[in-house]
Amino acid sequence: MSAKFEMRYAEEKDAALILEFIRALAEYEKMSDEVVATEELLQEWVFEKKKAEVIFAVEDGVEVGFALFFHNFSTFLGRAGIYLEDLFVLPAQRGKGYGKALVAKLLEKAMEVKFPNTYYLNTVIGKMSGVAFGNFQALLRDFPAHLLAETIVKFHNTPDRFRVLEETIRRDPMG
Repeated sequence: MSAKFEMRYAEEKDAALILEFIRALAEYEKMSDEVVATEELLQEWVFEKKKAEVIFAVEDGVEVGFALFFHNFSTFLGRAGIYLEDLFVLPAQRGKGYGKALVAKLLEKAMEVKFPNTYYLNTVIGKMSGVAFGNFQALLRDFPAHLLAETIVKFHNTPDRFRVLEETIRRDPMG
């Protein structure tokens, strides 16, 4: 990481910046045509209604990555958790540990809220490209397994879980 690395929570003035990161992520995933979010919608849902939160990775005073997340509830675990919707670091800034630092911050946040017994970070792998899945798995490699719970679409349906994972990776738009 850079000598001048920090993280910060998004503030109301950051709606345009959040949208920039959403668009950069969509471009990276070759899904730009699916973005319908606007600054106004982000202002309303993230800041006014407080339905999501954003943490920025900042290098030398410039935002270089973000994690957008919200609180959820697991019926299987019977407790609350943090659902990571998006994690993105600008391509030119990758390999510096910023993604891992964002994940660590989310785990820290989960522990702050004192979710009982298990603190978990939840993300739907089924919507990720194979490249994104591999990158996310690599980020999680150093975290204790009991702090994490991943959800793959239909994962609890054991006969289908590996087929669904294989299909997800095969659909990888990044080739």
